[in-house]
Amino acid sequence: MTPTPNESIVPTTSFPFAMVATDLDGTLLNSEKKMSSSTINTLRRLHFEHGVKIVMASGRPVENMVCLYRELGIHNAHVIGHNGAKCLRLTSETDHEEFFHSAIAPDLCVKLFEYCRDNHLCVTMYRGGVCVALKEDQAKFEDTHKVFSEVTTNHIWEYVDSCEQVKSMNLTSGVVVCENEPEADRVAEQLRSIMTPQQAHIVKTECGNYRHHKFFVEVLHPMANKGKALKILCDKLNIPPSRVISFGDGENDIEMFQFSGRSISMANACPKAKEHSHHISQHSNVEEAVHKELISIVQDA
Repeated sequence: MTPTPNESIVPTTSFPFAMVATDLDGTLLNSEKKMSSSTINTLRRLHFEHGVKIVMASGRPVENMVCLYRELGIHNAHVIGHNGAKCLRLTSETDHEEFFHSAIAPDLCVKLFEYCRDNHLCVTMYRGGVCVALKEDQAKFEDTHKVFSEVTTNHIWEYVDSCEQVKSMNLTSGVVVCENEPEADRVAEQLRSIMTPQQAHIVKTECGNYRHHKFFVEVLHPMANKGKALKILCDKLNIPPSRVISFGDGENDIEMFQFSGRSISMANACPKAKEHSHHISQHSNVEEAVHKELISIVQDA
Protein backbone atom coordinates (compact mmCIF):
# COMPACT_ATOMS: atom_id res chain seq x y z
CA MET A 1 0.00 0.00 0.00
CA THR A 2 1.52 3.30 -1.07
CA PRO A 3 0.94 6.10 1.45
CA THR A 4 -1.12 9.13 0.58
CA PRO A 5 0.51 12.60 0.74
CA ASN A 6 -1.02 13.50 4.12
CA GLU A 7 0.32 10.42 5.91
CA SER A 8 3.63 11.97 7.00
CA ILE A 9 5.34 15.25 7.64
CA VAL A 10 8.42 14.19 5.67
CA PRO A 11 8.85 16.86 2.98
CA THR A 12 9.42 15.73 -0.58
CA THR A 13 13.09 16.63 -0.74
CA SER A 14 16.32 14.68 -1.12
CA PHE A 15 17.44 12.18 1.51
CA PRO A 16 21.20 11.55 1.78
CA PHE A 17 21.01 7.84 2.66
CA ALA A 18 20.01 4.82 0.59
CA MET A 19 19.34 2.57 3.57
CA VAL A 20 17.88 2.99 7.06
CA ALA A 21 18.94 0.12 9.31
CA THR A 22 17.27 0.01 12.69
CA ASP A 23 17.12 -2.11 15.79
CA LEU A 24 13.64 -2.85 17.17
CA ASP A 25 13.29 -3.20 20.94
CA GLY A 26 14.43 -0.06 22.70
CA THR A 27 14.86 1.73 19.36
CA LEU A 28 12.15 1.64 16.69
CA LEU A 29 9.43 0.23 18.96
CA ASN A 30 7.85 2.03 21.89
CA SER A 31 7.14 0.63 25.37
CA GLU A 32 4.13 -1.25 23.97
CA LYS A 33 6.40 -2.92 21.39
CA LYS A 34 4.75 -1.06 18.52
CA MET A 35 5.74 1.52 15.92
CA SER A 36 4.02 4.85 16.39
CA SER A 37 1.86 6.16 13.56
CA SER A 38 4.40 8.95 12.94
CA THR A 39 7.23 6.44 12.67
CA ILE A 40 5.25 4.26 10.29
CA ASN A 41 4.36 7.19 8.07
CA THR A 42 7.92 8.54 7.96
CA LEU A 43 9.38 5.16 7.00
CA ARG A 44 6.68 4.72 4.35
CA ARG A 45 7.44 8.04 2.71
CA LEU A 46 11.19 7.42 2.74
CA HIS A 47 10.69 4.05 1.10
CA PHE A 48 7.97 4.82 -1.45
CA GLU A 49 8.93 8.39 -2.39
CA HIS A 50 12.72 8.30 -2.00
CA GLY A 51 13.45 4.63 -2.68
CA VAL A 52 15.17 4.17 0.70
CA LYS A 53 15.68 0.57 1.83
CA ILE A 54 14.21 -0.02 5.29
CA VAL A 55 16.11 -2.80 7.05
CA MET A 56 15.09 -3.99 10.49
CA ALA A 57 17.98 -5.65 12.32
CA SER A 58 17.18 -7.28 15.64
CA GLY A 59 18.05 -10.04 18.04
CA ARG A 60 14.52 -11.34 17.58
CA PRO A 61 13.84 -14.49 15.56
CA VAL A 62 13.65 -13.21 12.01
CA GLU A 63 10.36 -14.98 11.26
CA ASN A 64 8.66 -12.87 13.96
CA MET A 65 9.70 -9.58 12.36
CA VAL A 66 7.92 -9.97 9.03
CA CYS A 67 4.62 -8.65 10.44
CA LEU A 68 6.19 -5.24 11.04
CA TYR A 69 6.81 -4.82 7.31
CA ARG A 70 3.14 -5.55 6.69
CA GLU A 71 2.34 -2.59 8.95
CA LEU A 72 4.55 -0.46 6.73
CA GLY A 73 2.97 -1.83 3.57
CA ILE A 74 6.43 -2.84 2.33
CA HIS A 75 6.48 -6.26 0.69
CA ASN A 76 9.85 -6.28 -1.10
CA ALA A 77 12.54 -5.90 1.55
CA HIS A 78 15.21 -7.63 3.63
CA VAL A 79 14.96 -8.30 7.35
CA ILE A 80 17.85 -9.31 9.64
CA GLY A 81 17.21 -11.34 12.78
CA HIS A 82 19.09 -13.36 15.40
CA ASN A 83 21.57 -10.47 15.75
CA GLY A 84 22.79 -10.93 12.18
CA ALA A 85 22.81 -14.72 11.91
CA LYS A 86 19.87 -14.90 9.50
CA CYS A 87 18.32 -12.69 6.83
CA LEU A 88 15.08 -13.13 4.94
CA ARG A 89 14.05 -11.48 1.68
CA LEU A 90 10.39 -10.59 1.55
CA THR A 91 8.99 -11.38 -1.89
CA SER A 92 5.31 -10.50 -1.38
CA GLU A 93 2.84 -9.61 1.34
CA THR A 94 2.76 -13.21 2.54
CA ASP A 95 5.92 -14.88 1.15
CA HIS A 96 9.61 -14.73 1.97
CA GLU A 97 12.78 -16.68 1.26
CA GLU A 98 16.07 -17.20 3.05
CA PHE A 99 18.71 -14.70 1.92
CA PHE A 100 21.51 -16.01 4.14
CA HIS A 101 21.88 -18.11 7.28
CA SER A 102 24.91 -18.69 9.52
CA ALA A 103 24.24 -21.71 11.73
CA ILE A 104 26.09 -22.64 14.91
CA ALA A 105 28.52 -25.56 14.71
CA PRO A 106 26.78 -28.77 15.92
CA ASP A 107 29.41 -29.53 18.59
CA LEU A 108 29.01 -26.00 19.96
CA CYS A 109 25.24 -26.48 20.30
CA VAL A 110 25.90 -29.56 22.43
CA LYS A 111 28.47 -27.68 24.51
CA LEU A 112 25.97 -24.86 25.18
CA PHE A 113 23.22 -27.26 26.24
CA GLU A 114 25.64 -29.10 28.55
CA TYR A 115 26.90 -25.85 30.09
CA CYS A 116 23.36 -24.66 30.85
CA ARG A 117 22.32 -28.05 32.19
CA ASP A 118 25.31 -28.20 34.54
CA ASN A 119 24.77 -24.60 35.72
CA HIS A 120 20.97 -24.83 36.08
CA LEU A 121 20.32 -22.21 33.41
CA CYS A 122 17.52 -22.02 30.89
CA VAL A 123 18.62 -22.15 27.24
CA THR A 124 16.51 -22.14 24.10
CA MET A 125 17.85 -22.63 20.58
CA TYR A 126 16.22 -21.61 17.32
CA ARG A 127 15.70 -23.44 14.06
CA GLY A 128 13.46 -21.67 11.58
CA GLY A 129 10.08 -21.38 13.26
CA VAL A 130 10.96 -23.82 16.06
CA CYS A 131 12.19 -23.23 19.62
CA VAL A 132 14.33 -26.16 20.77
CA ALA A 133 14.83 -26.99 24.46
CA LEU A 134 15.66 -29.97 26.65
CA LYS A 135 12.67 -32.07 27.69
CA GLU A 136 13.92 -32.08 31.28
CA ASP A 137 13.70 -28.27 31.27
CA GLN A 138 10.05 -28.16 30.18
CA ALA A 139 8.64 -28.25 33.74
CA LYS A 140 11.70 -26.73 35.44
CA PHE A 141 11.64 -23.56 33.33
CA GLU A 142 7.95 -23.40 32.47
CA ASP A 143 7.66 -19.71 33.43
CA THR A 144 10.80 -18.84 31.48
CA HIS A 145 9.50 -20.60 28.38
CA LYS A 146 6.39 -18.44 28.67
CA VAL A 147 8.71 -15.44 28.42
CA PHE A 148 10.13 -16.81 25.17
CA SER A 149 6.62 -17.40 23.91
CA GLU A 150 5.90 -13.67 24.25
CA VAL A 151 8.64 -13.03 21.67
CA THR A 152 8.26 -16.10 19.47
CA THR A 153 4.54 -15.83 18.78
CA ASN A 154 4.71 -17.74 15.50
CA HIS A 155 7.04 -20.47 16.75
CA ILE A 156 6.36 -23.97 17.98
CA TRP A 157 8.29 -25.80 20.71
CA GLU A 158 10.30 -28.97 20.25
CA TYR A 159 11.73 -30.74 23.30
CA VAL A 160 14.71 -33.10 22.91
CA ASP A 161 15.66 -35.96 25.21
CA SER A 162 19.41 -35.33 25.23
CA CYS A 163 21.99 -32.69 24.37
CA GLU A 164 23.39 -34.87 21.59
CA GLN A 165 20.11 -34.72 19.66
CA VAL A 166 20.70 -31.12 18.61
CA LYS A 167 23.75 -32.00 16.51
CA SER A 168 21.75 -32.51 13.33
CA MET A 169 19.32 -29.62 13.73
CA ASN A 170 21.15 -26.77 11.90
CA LEU A 171 20.42 -24.31 14.72
CA THR A 172 20.70 -20.54 14.24
CA SER A 173 21.31 -19.30 17.78
CA GLY A 174 21.19 -20.25 21.43
CA VAL A 175 19.74 -17.88 24.03
CA VAL A 176 20.48 -18.15 27.76
CA VAL A 177 18.03 -16.31 30.02
CA CYS A 178 19.51 -14.43 32.98
CA GLU A 179 17.80 -12.79 35.94
CA ASN A 180 19.91 -9.61 35.93
CA GLU A 181 22.88 -7.93 34.28
CA PRO A 182 25.58 -9.19 36.70
CA GLU A 183 24.45 -12.76 36.02
CA ALA A 184 24.44 -12.11 32.28
CA ASP A 185 27.97 -10.69 32.46
CA ARG A 186 29.11 -13.75 34.44
CA VAL A 187 27.48 -16.18 31.99
CA ALA A 188 28.93 -14.36 28.98
CA GLU A 189 32.42 -14.41 30.54
CA GLN A 190 32.17 -18.14 31.33
CA LEU A 191 30.95 -18.96 27.82
CA ARG A 192 33.80 -16.97 26.31
CA SER A 193 36.22 -19.05 28.40
CA ILE A 194 34.96 -22.30 26.84
CA MET A 195 34.18 -20.99 23.34
CA THR A 196 36.84 -19.12 21.38
CA PRO A 197 36.04 -16.13 19.12
CA GLN A 198 36.75 -18.45 16.19
CA GLN A 199 33.97 -20.75 17.41
CA ALA A 200 31.23 -18.35 18.50
CA HIS A 201 30.11 -14.75 18.75
CA ILE A 202 28.62 -14.13 22.20
CA VAL A 203 26.47 -11.07 22.79
CA LYS A 204 24.46 -9.73 25.72
CA THR A 205 21.11 -8.06 25.11
CA GLU A 206 18.84 -6.24 27.53
CA CYS A 207 15.21 -7.31 27.57
CA GLY A 208 13.65 -4.98 30.11
CA ASN A 209 10.18 -5.31 28.62
CA TYR A 210 9.71 -8.89 29.76
CA ARG A 211 8.03 -9.64 33.04
CA HIS A 212 10.41 -12.21 34.52
CA HIS A 213 13.94 -11.70 33.14
CA LYS A 214 15.92 -8.75 31.94
CA PHE A 215 18.94 -10.04 30.05
CA PHE A 216 19.71 -12.62 27.38
CA VAL A 217 23.13 -13.99 26.46
CA GLU A 218 23.09 -15.20 22.87
CA VAL A 219 25.55 -17.60 21.24
CA LEU A 220 25.91 -17.21 17.47
CA HIS A 221 28.07 -18.24 14.54
CA PRO A 222 31.46 -16.48 14.93
CA MET A 223 30.84 -14.32 11.86
CA ALA A 224 27.29 -13.39 12.86
CA ASN A 225 26.59 -9.83 13.94
CA LYS A 226 24.47 -6.99 12.61
CA GLY A 227 27.43 -5.22 11.01
CA LYS A 228 28.54 -8.23 8.97
CA ALA A 229 24.93 -8.93 7.99
CA LEU A 230 24.55 -5.37 6.71
CA LYS A 231 27.79 -5.68 4.75
CA ILE A 232 26.56 -8.84 3.00
CA LEU A 233 23.28 -7.13 2.18
CA CYS A 234 24.83 -3.85 1.03
CA ASP A 235 27.35 -5.68 -1.18
CA LYS A 236 24.44 -7.45 -2.86
CA LEU A 237 22.46 -4.22 -3.29
CA ASN A 238 25.50 -2.11 -4.30
CA ILE A 239 24.99 0.33 -1.44
CA PRO A 240 28.22 1.77 0.07
CA PRO A 241 28.46 2.00 3.89
CA SER A 242 28.57 5.81 3.61
CA ARG A 243 24.95 5.73 2.43
CA VAL A 244 23.70 3.69 5.41
CA ILE A 245 22.27 5.28 8.54
CA SER A 246 21.65 3.06 11.55
CA PHE A 247 19.78 3.34 14.84
CA GLY A 248 20.21 1.28 18.00
CA ASP A 249 20.41 1.15 21.77
CA GLY A 250 22.37 -1.95 22.79
CA GLU A 251 25.77 -3.62 22.72
CA ASN A 252 24.54 -5.86 19.91
CA ASP A 253 24.22 -2.73 17.72
CA ILE A 254 27.90 -1.73 17.95
CA GLU A 255 29.07 -3.62 14.84
CA MET A 256 26.16 -2.13 12.90
CA PHE A 257 27.24 1.34 14.08
CA GLN A 258 30.82 0.66 13.03
CA PHE A 259 29.72 -0.37 9.53
CA SER A 260 27.33 2.52 8.91
CA GLY A 261 28.23 5.89 7.45
CA ARG A 262 26.19 7.48 10.21
CA SER A 263 24.95 5.92 13.43
CA ILE A 264 22.55 7.30 16.02
CA SER A 265 22.04 5.83 19.48
CA MET A 266 18.89 6.42 21.50
CA ALA A 267 18.82 8.58 24.62
CA ASN A 268 17.97 5.35 26.45
CA ALA A 269 20.91 3.43 24.92
CA CYS A 270 23.49 1.64 27.03
CA PRO A 271 26.82 3.47 27.59
CA LYS A 272 28.79 1.25 25.16
CA ALA A 273 26.30 1.84 22.35
CA LYS A 274 26.46 5.60 22.91
CA GLU A 275 30.24 5.47 22.92
CA HIS A 276 30.33 3.81 19.48
CA SER A 277 27.67 5.93 17.75
CA HIS A 278 28.31 9.09 15.74
CA HIS A 279 25.42 10.88 17.40
CA ILE A 280 23.34 10.45 20.55
CA SER A 281 19.70 11.41 20.14
CA GLN A 282 18.06 13.67 22.68
CA HIS A 283 15.02 11.42 22.39
CA SER A 284 14.30 7.91 23.62
CA ASN A 285 12.48 5.13 21.81
CA VAL A 286 9.24 6.05 23.60
CA GLU A 287 9.69 9.62 22.33
CA GLU A 288 9.83 8.48 18.68
CA ALA A 289 13.57 9.06 18.37
CA VAL A 290 13.94 7.32 14.99
CA HIS A 291 11.09 9.33 13.48
CA LYS A 292 12.38 12.64 14.87
CA GLU A 293 15.99 12.05 13.81
CA LEU A 294 14.94 11.12 10.27
CA ILE A 295 12.75 14.20 9.99
CA SER A 296 15.66 16.36 11.15
CA ILE A 297 17.96 14.85 8.51
CA VAL A 298 15.44 15.46 5.73
CA GLN A 299 14.89 19.05 6.82
CA ASP A 300 18.64 19.68 6.84
CA ALA A 301 19.20 18.08 3.42
